[in-house]
Amino acid sequence: MTELLLVAVLGAGGLLVVSIAGRTLRRSGAGFLLVALIVGVVFVLVAGSAGLTALHRAVGNLDLRIGPETSTPHPSSGPTSTPGSSPQATADAVPATTHIPGPPPSQLDAERQVAALGYEVADPGTYHPEYALHVLVGSAGDGHAVPHHEWAFFFAGDGVLLGEDVRLPSASVILVGQGPAFVALAYQLYAPGDPDCCPSLGKAAVRYRLGPARRLLRLDPLPPRATRRACCPAGATPAVAPIPKGSRRQ
Repeated sequence: MTELLLVAVLGAGGLLVVSIAGRTLRRSGAGFLLVALIVGVVFVLVAGSAGLTALHRAVGNLDLRIGPETSTPHPSSGPTSTPGSSPQATADAVPATTHIPGPPPSQLDAERQVAALGYEVADPGTYHPEYALHVLVGSAGDGHAVPHHEWAFFFAGDGVLLGEDVRLPSASVILVGQGPAFVALAYQLYAPGDPDCCPSLGKAAVRYRLGPARRLLRLDPLPPRATRRACCPAGATPAVAPIPKGSRRQ
């Protein structure tokens, strides 16, 4: 801005000198005035050249923008994260908790019924609440006067006991298949001289299905009682401590 003001002063002075020299020259024709006229023109030319230079500098320093004004981002004083890095936990962050729901009441009721008959459920996961036919395999006889034996208990969708797989429980019952309305069980088969730990005749699979009016249907023949070592009618084993009502066993 100062340069433009100086240029304006020089230009005005040069024009004044030229104007005075011209008037005097027309009247007197003196040579000195001719020299003054030339000096004034030079002043004007120098002032114009300096003015163009100053104007170019002033225009070059201008920040001309078209469109809405955008703000310049300022560096943040907080922590920054780089791609691939996990955000740092703050001191007041509360860890998220995951709620794991317990088994439905119908399943807990079914387990209580099995316990009341003197059998302990080893794997409650076979109940499958989403199915129409549920099954729980209970075991008993360990530590009692009767030998170890197992019974499969079938329940309807609402947890009502439909019955057992056989009238007399077997030495070993294995769940080998299950669907919304069917269950497949495998029975360990014993020869007369086999010890309890080691059946030698393989397994026999038997399928069960939920029929009309909540009837439990057996689709395959049962192996003989002797080969599956049937024993211990109901009541031969004491009741197992039931699951307390209102329990949310995980």
